[in-house]
Amino acid sequence: MIDSRLRAVDDGKAQRDPERRRMADEVAASFSPSPVDRDRGDHPFSVIGDPVLAVADKRRGLLAVAGADEYDEARTIGVFHVTDRARLRRLLRSEFPVHAMAFHPTRPLLAVGTGEYDGGYFFEGELLLVDLETGTTRSLIEHALGRLVLGVDWLDDRDLRVLMAPPDDWKDPKAHAEGHVAVVSRADWTAVGAGSLTGRDLAGPRVPAPRPDGRAAARKVVAGLMAPQSRRHHAKGKRG
Repeated sequence: MIDSRLRAVDDGKAQRDPERRRMADEVAASFSPSPVDRDRGDHPFSVIGDPVLAVADKRRGLLAVAGADEYDEARTIGVFHVTDRARLRRLLRSEFPVHAMAFHPTRPLLAVGTGEYDGGYFFEGELLLVDLETGTTRSLIEHALGRLVLGVDWLDDRDLRVLMAPPDDWKDPKAHAEGHVAVVSRADWTAVGAGSLTGRDLAGPRVPAPRPDGRAAARKVVAGLMAPQSRRHHAKGKRG
């Protein structure tokens, strides 16, 4: 149900259906995987596709991995609990490709930046906030088209730095290489509502906005977690 809501085809993106937007904003049901997917020990990362971005929360022992589908777009995010092995705890499918993720330093929250160029004019996307305890997701940007969010970085408990592409590339030859950076401050991010970030919140100076490729690093992280038990047994054999 959630997947069909978020990935429904929209041929008129510039005139996005308000009802469809509302449905995406109000996705509040848990997106936990089934028990079979959650505890599969052979290849827990198989549900996300080809890893393209990986972000760790070492304090909680969590790892968020975005994976690409058959169209090479990273629209699936898996949140894993990593101990002796990786176990899938949350699964999210985004409407837009994922470009950035960041765990909140103290709260059980994951900020996710998504978006794409529509091929003719607009850069659109979402700033998602995932509650890792309840499994709910909120799309925070008020504007119907959102923004293409290229970077997210928690500066502290209150401040989130957001790097975005320009809203469009009209007479703007540098729109695909530059963007805008804003620092959004909230006292309690767990209470921030869907669609509550306005254009004023996201206003910021023009800066270089590179599009780094995290695919190699993500693949390396995932490969290192694929067979930890066999490596440990091998190491024990050497010591004996």
